[in-house]
Amino acid sequence: MAQAKAKLSEPLDGSSLCEYFSLSSCVEGMGMLVKSLFGIDLLECEASENELWHPDVKKMQMRHETEGVLGYIYLDLYPRAGKYNHAAQFTIRCGRDQGPGVDYQKPVVALVCNFTNASGSDPVLLSHGEAETLFHEFGHACHSLLSRTKFQHLSGTRGPVDFVEIPSHLFEHFIWDHRVLSKFARSVYTGRAISQNEIDRFQRDSSMVSEPGQLRPPRFASMQGKSPR
Repeated sequence: MAQAKAKLSEPLDGSSLCEYFSLSSCVEGMGMLVKSLFGIDLLECEASENELWHPDVKKMQMRHETEGVLGYIYLDLYPRAGKYNHAAQFTIRCGRDQGPGVDYQKPVVALVCNFTNASGSDPVLLSHGEAETLFHEFGHACHSLLSRTKFQHLSGTRGPVDFVEIPSHLFEHFIWDHRVLSKFARSVYTGRAISQNEIDRFQRDSSMVSEPGQLRPPRFASMQGKSPR
């Protein structure tokens, strides 16, 4: 393992790629994805007075051309004292069918992360790992906002537990796909799109270290039920 780490050409968190992953371009990339996949626009919208719990929080909406607003996402992406210090998507209000003649109850979620904010006019830059986390949580948000259920306790991430992580993991894969990255992952210094070679090299280095860890659960499973001699 030590020899494998010594041969790495990229830091394991992908920080050497951060010039391609400004936070604003990543949010743009998320909007591009939902537009391409679902025909939905991801738009920043105005919040009402006292609606936001901190000045850093932004309110977004998902809007469909014929169905209108589908739901709302609050982006709370920077650390501060007393804040939850990991990454998560929190459901504020589930969607549900409210009966004949009544509009569907629009889901509302908060996408919470803790990315280091920039100073002054500098762009906020994410490592590849942080961008992957953002897309993972956005997958949960899409699951919550695009669900259409009769009962709110079955909406989005409140569905069957074995399915809850599927949308989020699907969105993680986009942050490794050069066909997607080439549309939004551009250097903040040169404007050049990230290359296939840079993604391939980072993926190769990451796999070199992650594969031994991935073998651990099957190994434990093979030992389960075996009594010591």
